[in-house]
Amino acid sequence: MKALTVHFMDCEKEFQNSVFGEKGDGFILDDSIDYGEDYFKKLTFDKIKDLYRKNSIYSHKFGLTLQEDSDVIATMYSCKCGHLVGLEHLDEVCPVCGTIVDRARFKEVGWFYIKPQHNITGKPVKVLHPYLCYLICTVNGGSLARRLDGRLNQRMGKGKKNNDKKLQPIEDFTWRDLFFSKKKLKDFVNKYMKANAELINMYDDVWYTNAIPVISKSFRPLKVKNRLGIPKLDTKDLNTEYQVVSECINAINSNPNMIEEQLVNKLKSIVHTMGNICEILTDEIGDGKKSTWRGEVIAPRLDNSARLIIEPIIDTSIHEIDVVQLPLDCFRVIFSSDVEKICKKLRVAPNKIRDLVDMNYELEPDERDFIRYQVFPLVQSPYVYISREPCIYMTSVLGVRIHSLIDEMVMRVGFFILPSIVGDFDGDALFVINYGTPEKRKRIYESLGVMKSLIDTVDIKMSGVAAMPNNNKGVVMWKGFRYDAEIEEIN
Repeated sequence: MKALTVHFMDCEKEFQNSVFGEKGDGFILDDSIDYGEDYFKKLTFDKIKDLYRKNSIYSHKFGLTLQEDSDVIATMYSCKCGHLVGLEHLDEVCPVCGTIVDRARFKEVGWFYIKPQHNITGKPVKVLHPYLCYLICTVNGGSLARRLDGRLNQRMGKGKKNNDKKLQPIEDFTWRDLFFSKKKLKDFVNKYMKANAELINMYDDVWYTNAIPVISKSFRPLKVKNRLGIPKLDTKDLNTEYQVVSECINAINSNPNMIEEQLVNKLKSIVHTMGNICEILTDEIGDGKKSTWRGEVIAPRLDNSARLIIEPIIDTSIHEIDVVQLPLDCFRVIFSSDVEKICKKLRVAPNKIRDLVDMNYELEPDERDFIRYQVFPLVQSPYVYISREPCIYMTSVLGVRIHSLIDEMVMRVGFFILPSIVGDFDGDALFVINYGTPEKRKRIYESLGVMKSLIDTVDIKMSGVAAMPNNNKGVVMWKGFRYDAEIEEIN
């Protein structure tokens, strides 16, 4: 029988094994980097590339991205010490470290490291374990941290009465006590953290650490968008928090003679920031509604799919009931394989094809016209599968044809299908899915097309003679709006 257990990670031991030991999945981050002043305040593409090259929280050692240029990509092939870099040195033996140049193994974790030193009390400078930071800053709304800080009414507006009358400042302990006295930290845990005291006390040997892990940038990407030649950053809250940690550790490492009050403030800032980081990780990766666990493991998004608000078709020239109008930007992404093949036949440059199917790339007017008038007409079997949750009726799932592309980020459908999907135009959303090859799309349309699902499955009245639906208003309406249709009796 196997069981999953949770325990405190020994950060210092893991640091040694990760950076210098057999594990080898980590590296030391450069805390001297001033992200705000030197890079983001003077934002250019070259500055971003510099961040990729250095041991920053965005380092290429975490893995490569599309934004990195050729000289950064060359670092994929390196010896262990980095003396020999590039594909041209493959299989060579480094004269410095004696290792063979091979494809680099990307790192899973970076480490901030507080250099060994003592403050004026003779105590080593270390910070609290990340999980302790998390508990102090989040349990009961972060009341412990606020009570230690003296910010008891932080969340209350001006003139509003604090309803929590039991919330009092902690006067028998200070942040200094928690940082420099293990005995006082133990007393603090037993008195103010009783619910978690048993677990915390089991790991009292790892309460302090001078090494702080930074997770892979796969969970906190830095995307750089080109806006008319000007870089625009799209980043995660985690990156902002890690930058704060970097600034604090740099202040400690670069000033070993820092007065105690300043040192305590820096350590306190790290505690608050690590608490925020752990809370973000719990919400985004762990058990939050938008967590990676839920989104990528429990309920991953289907490839080539989208979810769009529905609106009625307003083009008076469209009379079919089995068609939809898709946003052009949605089409080029969920039909990306078709777009790429067609563009290759039309002799479009590879880098331009990449832009055309990149959802983060903003198309120019001529590029939109190219997709609308040259690419889309060449798509074979332009059929998609649409559905509305919950799928409780036979007609909740339909196969439809893409009639044309629109610029609005909505899906336009005929009002005839609304009873089938039990929907309306007050904000309802439908899933739209492209099932890959033209053959598969055609099969979906033939099996689940609107023409196969005209029977009203919500409001069926059965004939006592033939036990067949006899009130199918959708059939009559559809035939009435088709210019080439005739009303015929169905036996």
